Amino acid sequence: MTDEILPRLVAENQQVYILKGTEIRIGRATDNNIVLDSGRCSRYHALIKFSGAMVSVRDLGSTHGTKVNGRDIKSDVFLNHGDRLEFANIIFRFEDPAPTEPRGPSSRSTVKIDYRTMKVTREKKGKAQSIQLNGNAWKLFEYLYNKAGNICTRLEIAQFLYEPELQDSQEYNNSIEQLIKFLRNKLDLKSDTAPCIVTIRGVGYRLDLY
Repeated sequence: MTDEILPRLVAENQQVYILKGTEIRIGRATDNNIVLDSGRCSRYHALIKFSGAMVSVRDLGSTHGTKVNGRDIKSDVFLNHGDRLEFANIIFRFEDPAPTEPRGPSSRSTVKIDYRTMKVTREKKGKAQSIQLNGNAWKLFEYLYNKAGNICTRLEIAQFLYEPELQDSQEYNNSIEQLIKFLRNKLDLKSDTAPCIVTIRGVGYRLDLY
């Protein structure tokens, strides 16, 4: 993939930072991938991550915080083309010039997702239905979808969805079970044959698409 179609951060002075790799660390320390020249920025301020075709940002406990479109973020936030990012007093614009590309399962799957709109298309009996997902329901389904056919443990899911202080709590088990139940009902993935979300007792879940 050439630099021209890679996501990037554009500073107020129009300096461009191409986002390469799976994780890009941002902060004042010189060993960051993107170094911020401001005393208000923390040494390790924020982390940008790739998840499938999507890009997210997370604050790393910085002193002066991270904002997306003017809102302080407390957990991973997926980015859209044109979003305004603020790391303390340093401002960037997120740009994603590439068109949406299919990731994860092959084109023969009857379940497809649009990473930009957070919609799932479910084909059944020759008819296609587009279903909007939001919040943790979207994050969980996107996670399962990108790992289709593989077992996702409850702990892995908790680490992806929740803040560190909640990951060791038994409360996340009930929350994950409720999200799985919601996805099964909303997307009609309740049957014993693919496509379906399978419970692996005592371990976690697996999304089967074929």
